[in-house]
Amino acid sequence: MLCVCCVCLPSRLLGLTIGTILDSSEETLSALLVGVGFYRRKAGYLLQTAAILRDRFGDDIPSDVPGLVSLPGVGMKMATICMEVGKIRRRLQDCA
Repeated sequence: MLCVCCVCLPSRLLGLTIGTILDSSEETLSALLVGVGFYRRKAGYLLQTAAILRDRFGDDIPSDVPGLVSLPGVGMKMATICMEVGKIRRRLQDCA
């Protein structure tokens, strides 16, 4: 088993960015996600998604449902939830 404690991880992996994800191996990402269901599949999705965000979306998250569902592992339900959370955050910021 690969140790993923903060002492053993290279410092470049301690920040979660598209770059650090792409610099990580699928094995390392799997080890970080081991407590999550389907962790090996999700590690692969993370690598694929990071590359797509870099190449197609300018290192940003898509701002619409079609863009979100184009990402590996993101379905219509999750895309819709993400859009609703974004709307709620904007409303709360407007009230502050």
